[in-house]
Amino acid sequence: MIFWLSAGFTAYFIWPGVIRNHQVVIYVLLGMEVLCYIVSITKFGRETCTHAYLSKFWGLTLLVAFTDLIVNGNAGFLFNLCLIAGIISHLDRILITLILLHWQHDVPSAYHAYLVRKGKPFKKFALFNR
Repeated sequence: MIFWLSAGFTAYFIWPGVIRNHQVVIYVLLGMEVLCYIVSITKFGRETCTHAYLSKFWGLTLLVAFTDLIVNGNAGFLFNLCLIAGIISHLDRILITLILLHWQHDVPSAYHAYLVRKGKPFKKFALFNR
């Protein structure tokens, strides 16, 4: 979180006009991040730790969008994709927290949280067998 906030402040200092043009969506994303923590702490007494697939995708779009923005000042398709992915990712994280009956880590999606709630196992994706 500190890294991405630092990248955001860097982008603001280099390209303040571009960031101001998207400030509403950026504030919505920051608010949704705070909401994820509030929902999880209220429901389970601790932070989320879902490691959801959509969060990973959003992380990749953040990397590409911030690189393009900071280097080129471009807030086109990649930046807008990043903002949309962020909103969808946060909705997924909030849904995961609301669906689960008990705190659990490594829940890949709201669908998987539904499976957990119904008592059905799901296979976790792993690159290496441990």
